Amino acid sequence: MRMRHTKRSPLRPSMIVAGLVVGVVAFTAAATARPAGQTLHFDVHFQDTWLGRPALGVMQIQHDLLFAHGKQVGHTGGVCVVTDLATPEIACTTTFSLPDGTLTTQFLTTPPPKKVFAVTGGTGRYQNARGQGELLEAGNGKKPGGGTGTLTFHLNG
Repeated sequence: MRMRHTKRSPLRPSMIVAGLVVGVVAFTAAATARPAGQTLHFDVHFQDTWLGRPALGVMQIQHDLLFAHGKQVGHTGGVCVVTDLATPEIACTTTFSLPDGTLTTQFLTTPPPKKVFAVTGGTGRYQNARGQGELLEAGNGKKPGGGTGTLTFHLNG
């Protein structure tokens, strides 16, 4: 019977595991890397509609117009629900439609004119976007849901 000689690889199991760990860490870092942040500014013309008098569970429909340099560049689509009459407070989920994609947001809002919200995602150029935004109402509306304001997004990716 003839004996076979096999060459042993100099790689040890521990070296293979270490290589796999480094590869997975490098892949994960590359996959989760985000481009440098960006800031977007818009003027807003509010056109919100209340579906009834403010009461628990009553909704506000958002369809506001977004402007940059005097030109309409987008709009919003969203729904807010009254969650607390004493504060008062409403919970909103709003999508901002822009020329290069959409941004999705969530927030609780109260009467003061400054609203801060979370950016929860996006599409197109804003895919994987995270960050926060600020809406500042000018207080010049003649009817509930009307008036103007400014909108700023601070995006992390």
